[in-house]
Amino acid sequence: MTAASLIGLALTDDSLGETGADIAVLVSIARDADRLGFDFLSLDDPFARAADGAPHANAGEALAFLARKTDQIALVPGIATHYAEPFHAAKQIATLDFLSGGRAGVALDSAATALGDRLYPAAHTLGVAERAEQASEFTRVLRELWDSWEDGATVRDRESGQYVDSARVHSIDHDGTYFRVRGPLITPRPPQGQPPVFVRVRDVHSLTAALAGEATDTRADVLLVEPELVEDAVNAVAALAVGIAAVAAAPTRIVVSIELAAADVVSGARAALLAWRNHPGVDGVELRASGAVAAELLASWEAEPAADAPTLSERLGIAHRPSRYASA
Repeated sequence: MTAASLIGLALTDDSLGETGADIAVLVSIARDADRLGFDFLSLDDPFARAADGAPHANAGEALAFLARKTDQIALVPGIATHYAEPFHAAKQIATLDFLSGGRAGVALDSAATALGDRLYPAAHTLGVAERAEQASEFTRVLRELWDSWEDGATVRDRESGQYVDSARVHSIDHDGTYFRVRGPLITPRPPQGQPPVFVRVRDVHSLTAALAGEATDTRADVLLVEPELVEDAVNAVAALAVGIAAVAAAPTRIVVSIELAAADVVSGARAALLAWRNHPGVDGVELRASGAVAAELLASWEAEPAADAPTLSERLGIAHRPSRYASA
Protein backbone atom coordinates (compact mmCIF):
# COMPACT_ATOMS: atom_id res chain seq x y z
CA MET A 1 0.00 0.00 0.00
CA THR A 2 1.38 3.39 -0.94
CA ALA A 3 1.69 6.32 1.43
CA ALA A 4 -0.74 8.30 -0.73
CA SER A 5 -3.54 5.95 0.30
CA LEU A 6 -3.01 6.19 4.05
CA ILE A 7 -6.21 6.41 6.04
CA GLY A 8 -6.44 6.41 9.82
CA LEU A 9 -9.16 6.44 12.45
CA ALA A 10 -8.63 8.34 15.71
CA LEU A 11 -11.04 7.67 18.58
CA THR A 12 -11.63 10.60 20.91
CA ASP A 13 -14.00 9.14 23.55
CA ASP A 14 -13.08 9.62 27.19
CA SER A 15 -14.84 6.44 28.30
CA LEU A 16 -13.72 3.84 25.77
CA GLY A 17 -12.33 0.82 27.57
CA GLU A 18 -13.62 1.80 31.01
CA THR A 19 -16.41 -0.80 31.29
CA GLY A 20 -17.18 -4.17 29.77
CA ALA A 21 -19.61 -2.56 27.33
CA ASP A 22 -17.05 0.08 26.34
CA ILE A 23 -14.41 -2.57 25.77
CA ALA A 24 -16.79 -4.50 23.52
CA VAL A 25 -17.44 -1.34 21.49
CA LEU A 26 -13.72 -0.63 21.24
CA VAL A 27 -12.98 -4.17 20.04
CA SER A 28 -15.80 -3.99 17.51
CA ILE A 29 -14.56 -0.68 16.08
CA ALA A 30 -10.97 -1.91 15.89
CA ARG A 31 -11.93 -5.14 14.14
CA ASP A 32 -14.17 -3.32 11.66
CA ALA A 33 -11.48 -0.75 10.86
CA ASP A 34 -8.98 -3.59 10.44
CA ARG A 35 -11.29 -5.54 8.14
CA LEU A 36 -12.12 -2.45 6.06
CA GLY A 37 -8.49 -1.65 5.34
CA PHE A 38 -7.77 1.35 7.58
CA ASP A 39 -4.03 1.82 7.93
CA PHE A 40 -3.90 2.90 11.56
CA LEU A 41 -6.04 3.30 14.66
CA SER A 42 -5.12 5.99 17.17
CA LEU A 43 -6.27 6.76 20.70
CA ASP A 44 -5.63 10.09 22.37
CA ASP A 45 -3.76 10.34 25.65
CA PRO A 46 -6.65 10.00 28.15
CA PHE A 47 -5.91 12.87 30.52
CA ALA A 48 -5.44 15.21 27.57
CA ARG A 49 -9.09 14.72 26.65
CA ALA A 50 -10.96 13.64 29.81
CA ALA A 51 -13.26 16.27 31.26
CA ASP A 52 -14.07 14.74 34.65
CA GLY A 53 -10.57 14.52 36.10
CA ALA A 54 -10.98 10.80 36.91
CA PRO A 55 -8.41 8.15 35.90
CA HIS A 56 -8.93 6.73 32.44
CA ALA A 57 -7.53 3.76 30.54
CA ASN A 58 -4.05 4.33 29.19
CA ALA A 59 -4.06 4.57 25.38
CA GLY A 60 -1.05 2.28 25.04
CA GLU A 61 -2.55 -0.39 27.29
CA ALA A 62 -5.88 -0.25 25.45
CA LEU A 63 -4.17 -0.70 22.10
CA ALA A 64 -1.98 -3.49 23.48
CA PHE A 65 -5.21 -5.31 24.31
CA LEU A 66 -6.41 -4.70 20.74
CA ALA A 67 -3.14 -6.00 19.25
CA ARG A 68 -4.35 -9.61 19.66
CA LYS A 69 -7.83 -8.71 18.41
CA THR A 70 -6.63 -7.31 15.07
CA ASP A 71 -4.47 -8.54 12.20
CA GLN A 72 -3.21 -5.71 9.97
CA ILE A 73 -4.14 -2.27 11.27
CA ALA A 74 -1.35 -0.25 12.89
CA LEU A 75 -1.89 0.86 16.49
CA VAL A 76 -0.82 4.39 17.43
CA PRO A 77 -1.34 5.55 21.03
CA GLY A 78 -1.16 9.25 21.81
CA ILE A 79 1.46 10.58 24.22
CA ALA A 80 1.31 14.07 25.79
CA THR A 81 4.99 15.02 25.72
CA HIS A 82 4.63 17.88 28.21
CA TYR A 83 3.60 15.44 30.94
CA ALA A 84 4.92 11.99 29.99
CA GLU A 85 8.39 10.57 30.57
CA PRO A 86 10.15 9.34 27.40
CA PHE A 87 11.56 6.26 29.15
CA HIS A 88 8.09 4.97 30.06
CA ALA A 89 6.75 5.87 26.62
CA ALA A 90 9.61 4.06 24.84
CA LYS A 91 9.02 0.94 26.95
CA GLN A 92 5.28 0.99 26.30
CA ILE A 93 5.61 1.42 22.54
CA ALA A 94 8.30 -1.27 22.33
CA THR A 95 5.99 -3.67 24.17
CA LEU A 96 3.10 -2.79 21.84
CA ASP A 97 5.37 -3.42 18.86
CA PHE A 98 6.17 -6.92 20.13
CA LEU A 99 2.51 -7.71 20.84
CA SER A 100 1.35 -6.49 17.42
CA GLY A 101 4.17 -7.97 15.37
CA GLY A 102 5.54 -4.62 14.22
CA ARG A 103 2.34 -2.60 13.92
CA ALA A 104 3.08 0.01 16.60
CA GLY A 105 3.61 3.73 16.22
CA VAL A 106 3.31 6.68 18.58
CA ALA A 107 1.50 10.02 18.19
CA LEU A 108 3.25 12.80 20.11
CA ASP A 109 1.30 15.89 21.15
CA SER A 110 2.95 18.92 22.74
CA ALA A 111 -0.32 20.52 23.86
CA ALA A 112 -0.92 21.48 27.49
CA THR A 113 -4.31 21.25 29.17
CA ALA A 114 -5.76 22.55 32.43
CA LEU A 115 -6.48 18.97 33.50
CA GLY A 116 -2.94 17.86 32.65
CA ASP A 117 -1.54 20.74 34.73
CA ARG A 118 -3.66 19.66 37.68
CA LEU A 119 -2.68 16.01 37.41
CA TYR A 120 1.02 16.81 36.90
CA PRO A 121 1.74 19.83 39.12
CA ALA A 122 5.49 19.23 38.82
CA ALA A 123 5.39 19.92 35.07
CA HIS A 124 7.07 23.24 34.36
CA THR A 125 4.96 25.94 32.78
CA LEU A 126 6.21 26.28 29.22
CA GLY A 127 5.10 28.38 26.28
CA VAL A 128 3.95 26.94 22.97
CA ALA A 129 7.39 27.18 21.35
CA GLU A 130 9.13 25.62 24.36
CA ARG A 131 6.68 22.71 24.46
CA ALA A 132 7.35 22.12 20.77
CA GLU A 133 11.10 21.97 21.48
CA GLN A 134 10.38 19.63 24.39
CA ALA A 135 8.46 17.31 22.05
CA SER A 136 11.38 17.35 19.61
CA GLU A 137 13.77 16.28 22.38
CA PHE A 138 11.21 13.66 23.47
CA THR A 139 11.42 12.20 19.95
CA ARG A 140 15.21 12.05 20.15
CA VAL A 141 15.15 10.24 23.50
CA LEU A 142 12.61 7.71 22.22
CA ARG A 143 14.85 6.84 19.28
CA GLU A 144 17.96 6.66 21.46
CA LEU A 145 16.24 4.31 23.90
CA TRP A 146 14.94 2.02 21.15
CA ASP A 147 18.52 1.89 19.85
CA SER A 148 19.97 1.11 23.29
CA TRP A 149 19.50 -2.59 22.51
CA GLU A 150 21.18 -3.65 19.29
CA ASP A 151 19.39 -5.99 16.89
CA GLY A 152 20.01 -9.53 18.09
CA ALA A 153 21.12 -8.50 21.60
CA THR A 154 18.82 -11.12 23.11
CA VAL A 155 20.60 -14.47 22.90
CA ARG A 156 18.12 -16.76 24.74
CA ASP A 157 20.60 -19.64 24.93
CA ARG A 158 19.00 -22.28 27.18
CA GLU A 159 22.09 -24.45 27.38
CA SER A 160 24.39 -21.71 28.63
CA GLY A 161 21.67 -19.85 30.50
CA GLN A 162 22.55 -16.62 28.70
CA TYR A 163 19.59 -14.39 27.92
CA VAL A 164 21.31 -11.28 26.62
CA ASP A 165 24.66 -10.25 25.18
CA SER A 166 25.41 -7.39 27.57
CA ALA A 167 28.03 -5.96 25.18
CA ARG A 168 25.18 -5.14 22.81
CA VAL A 169 23.09 -3.22 25.35
CA HIS A 170 24.06 0.42 25.88
CA SER A 171 23.39 3.39 28.12
CA ILE A 172 22.28 6.42 26.15
CA ASP A 173 23.42 9.03 28.72
CA HIS A 174 21.06 11.68 27.38
CA ASP A 175 21.42 15.03 29.14
CA GLY A 176 19.24 17.58 27.39
CA THR A 177 17.28 20.73 28.08
CA TYR A 178 14.14 18.95 29.24
CA PHE A 179 15.12 15.33 29.90
CA ARG A 180 17.97 13.44 31.55
CA VAL A 181 17.86 9.73 30.78
CA ARG A 182 20.71 7.30 31.32
CA GLY A 183 19.13 4.12 29.94
CA PRO A 184 19.31 1.51 28.62
CA LEU A 185 15.67 0.59 28.04
CA ILE A 186 14.49 -2.41 30.06
CA THR A 187 12.68 -3.82 27.01
CA PRO A 188 14.63 -5.35 24.09
CA ARG A 189 14.72 -3.53 20.78
CA PRO A 190 11.26 -3.66 19.16
CA PRO A 191 10.64 -5.56 15.90
CA GLN A 192 10.61 -2.36 13.83
CA GLY A 193 13.80 -1.11 15.47
CA GLN A 194 12.39 2.39 15.72
CA PRO A 195 8.58 2.40 15.55
CA PRO A 196 7.32 5.34 13.44
CA VAL A 197 6.83 8.64 15.23
CA PHE A 198 3.70 10.65 14.44
CA VAL A 199 3.49 14.28 15.64
CA ARG A 200 0.26 16.26 15.98
CA VAL A 201 0.75 19.66 14.37
CA ARG A 202 -1.48 22.27 15.97
CA ASP A 203 0.60 25.38 15.24
CA VAL A 204 3.64 26.59 13.35
CA HIS A 205 5.91 25.95 16.36
CA SER A 206 5.05 22.24 16.53
CA LEU A 207 5.45 21.99 12.74
CA THR A 208 8.90 23.57 12.80
CA ALA A 209 10.10 21.45 15.74
CA ALA A 210 8.81 18.23 14.14
CA LEU A 211 10.98 18.89 11.08
CA ALA A 212 14.00 20.35 12.86
CA GLY A 213 17.46 19.43 11.62
CA GLU A 214 18.73 17.16 8.91
CA ALA A 215 18.98 14.10 11.15
CA THR A 216 16.01 11.80 11.62
CA ASP A 217 16.49 11.75 15.40
CA THR A 218 14.14 14.65 16.03
CA ARG A 219 12.20 14.62 12.79
CA ALA A 220 8.70 13.15 12.68
CA ASP A 221 7.96 10.28 10.32
CA VAL A 222 4.34 11.41 9.99
CA LEU A 223 2.74 14.80 10.59
CA LEU A 224 -0.91 14.76 11.71
CA VAL A 225 -1.87 18.20 10.48
CA GLU A 226 -4.86 20.44 11.17
CA PRO A 227 -6.44 21.39 7.79
CA GLU A 228 -5.60 25.08 8.11
CA LEU A 229 -1.89 24.24 8.42
CA VAL A 230 -1.64 21.86 5.47
CA GLU A 231 -0.05 24.33 3.06
CA ASP A 232 2.54 25.32 5.66
CA ALA A 233 3.35 21.65 6.23
CA VAL A 234 3.62 20.84 2.53
CA ASN A 235 5.94 23.79 1.93
CA ALA A 236 8.07 22.97 5.00
CA VAL A 237 8.52 19.31 4.04
CA ALA A 238 9.39 20.27 0.45
CA ALA A 239 11.91 22.87 1.61
CA LEU A 240 13.53 20.40 4.01
CA ALA A 241 14.00 17.78 1.31
CA VAL A 242 15.90 20.12 -1.01
CA GLY A 243 19.55 19.10 -1.00
CA ILE A 244 19.21 16.60 1.85
CA ALA A 245 19.49 13.10 0.45
CA ALA A 246 18.56 11.33 3.70
CA VAL A 247 15.32 13.28 3.99
CA ALA A 248 14.45 12.82 0.34
CA ALA A 249 14.95 9.06 0.70
CA ALA A 250 12.65 8.89 3.75
CA PRO A 251 10.38 11.94 3.58
CA THR A 252 8.06 12.95 6.36
CA ARG A 253 4.50 11.97 5.47
CA ILE A 254 1.67 14.49 5.80
CA VAL A 255 -1.69 13.19 7.01
CA VAL A 256 -4.59 15.64 7.32
CA SER A 257 -6.55 15.23 10.56
CA ILE A 258 -10.31 15.77 10.07
CA GLU A 259 -12.86 16.06 12.91
CA LEU A 260 -16.12 14.27 12.11
CA ALA A 261 -19.43 15.39 13.61
CA ALA A 262 -22.48 13.15 13.99
CA ALA A 263 -24.41 14.77 11.14
CA ASP A 264 -23.86 13.22 7.70
CA VAL A 265 -20.81 11.40 9.01
CA VAL A 266 -20.41 9.04 6.04
CA SER A 267 -20.83 11.67 3.34
CA GLY A 268 -18.62 14.06 5.28
CA ALA A 269 -15.85 11.48 5.61
CA ARG A 270 -16.02 10.60 1.92
CA ALA A 271 -15.92 14.28 0.99
CA ALA A 272 -12.83 14.76 3.17
CA LEU A 273 -11.07 11.86 1.47
CA LEU A 274 -11.90 13.15 -1.99
CA ALA A 275 -10.81 16.66 -1.07
CA TRP A 276 -7.45 15.72 0.41
CA ARG A 277 -6.26 12.48 -1.13
CA ASN A 278 -5.27 14.13 -4.38
CA HIS A 279 -3.98 17.30 -2.78
CA PRO A 280 -0.31 17.85 -3.72
CA GLY A 281 2.01 16.83 -0.92
CA VAL A 282 -0.67 15.14 1.19
CA ASP A 283 -0.18 11.43 1.90
CA GLY A 284 -3.41 10.55 3.66
CA VAL A 285 -6.29 11.41 5.95
CA GLU A 286 -7.02 10.73 9.61
CA LEU A 287 -10.70 10.73 10.60
CA ARG A 288 -11.20 11.79 14.23
CA ALA A 289 -14.47 10.74 15.82
CA SER A 290 -16.20 9.57 18.97
CA GLY A 291 -16.91 5.88 19.33
CA ALA A 292 -20.56 6.32 18.34
CA VAL A 293 -19.71 8.32 15.24
CA ALA A 294 -16.91 5.90 14.30
CA ALA A 295 -19.28 2.92 14.60
CA GLU A 296 -21.81 4.69 12.34
CA LEU A 297 -19.08 5.47 9.84
CA LEU A 298 -17.73 1.93 9.71
CA ALA A 299 -21.20 0.37 9.39
CA SER A 300 -21.50 1.67 5.82
CA TRP A 301 -17.83 2.09 4.86
CA GLU A 302 -16.57 0.50 1.66
CA ALA A 303 -13.47 -1.61 2.13
CA GLU A 304 -10.13 -0.08 1.16
CA PRO A 305 -7.42 -2.09 -0.62
CA ALA A 306 -5.72 -4.47 1.80
CA ALA A 307 -2.33 -3.43 3.14
CA ASP A 308 0.57 -5.15 1.40
CA ALA A 309 3.10 -4.49 4.18
CA PRO A 310 3.07 -6.31 7.53
CA THR A 311 4.71 -3.56 9.59
CA LEU A 312 3.86 0.12 9.94
CA SER A 313 7.39 1.09 8.90
CA GLU A 314 7.08 -0.86 5.66
CA ARG A 315 3.67 0.69 5.02
CA LEU A 316 5.29 4.12 5.32
CA GLY A 317 8.28 3.17 3.19
CA ILE A 318 10.73 3.47 6.10
CA ALA A 319 13.78 1.22 5.84
CA HIS A 320 14.97 -0.61 8.96
CA ARG A 321 17.27 1.65 10.96
CA PRO A 322 20.14 -0.19 12.66
CA SER A 323 21.02 0.77 16.21
CA ARG A 324 23.32 3.77 16.37
CA TYR A 325 25.27 1.93 19.06
CA ALA A 326 25.88 -1.21 16.99
CA SER A 327 29.53 -2.28 16.94
CA ALA A 328 31.30 -2.63 13.63
